[in-house]
Amino acid sequence: MAERSRDARFLNAFMSVWSIHKTNEPDKIILSSYKKALEFWEIEQIESAFGYALTSLKFFPKPAELIEYLNRWIEPKQVTAQAHAGYLTNAIMGKDYLNPSGWRDEPATARLLRGRFNIDRLHETSLESDLKWIEKDFIEAYSETSDFVQDMLQIEESTNPKITKDIASLTRGIG
Repeated sequence: MAERSRDARFLNAFMSVWSIHKTNEPDKIILSSYKKALEFWEIEQIESAFGYALTSLKFFPKPAELIEYLNRWIEPKQVTAQAHAGYLTNAIMGKDYLNPSGWRDEPATARLLRGRFNIDRLHETSLESDLKWIEKDFIEAYSETSDFVQDMLQIEESTNPKITKDIASLTRGIG
């Protein structure tokens, strides 16, 4: 249900800008490309980016222009950490169905879930009173892990600019 609301809000924000700049309907590939590029941002932030595009850009924005706006004005790491901590809590409580699909695949989160934030283990050993501390701990760990993943990517790209950005295999087995 929440995912449908997100999709509807995304489509509304996207179309509010598309309809100003384009006369045809966007095809599914274009729409899915934008959704994929912006998937780790909260819907409120995406709506803000499309609002910026509507009032400030002369042409329909590329995903990179929206991301540039988001990176300049919104701190994605903190927002993502908080959102993913909430998703982790849902999963521990057996309510993973409330979470958006793909949240476990985000590189820093995936790395943490393979380690001390293993959902199956936490589901078996955690009390409900532990959840706020688990969330707080996850947010702190996410910040450190996210920085580590970014550093590893920059090192890898600087030594071989043609390398594929397979973050999962890059960080597998580290930490």
